[in-house]
Amino acid sequence: MRTSTSTTRTTTRTAGTGRGGTAPWRNWAGNVTVRPRRTVAPASAEEVADAVRRAAGEGLRVKAA
Repeated sequence: MRTSTSTTRTTTRTAGTGRGGTAPWRNWAGNVTVRPRRTVAPASAEEVADAVRRAAGEGLRVKAA
């Protein structure tokens, strides 16, 4: 992962470990639960675009919440 001076916060967990830094995400009805592989908090539109490009490059889906 590249190092920068941006304020984007990234939490990464390894799939299937049951441990890590991201909590399960649930929809409003509570009938869908997922465990994100990564959670980011971009501080600008440029950081959003960068996070989406990285996810696409890794073959990951993106969910904005």
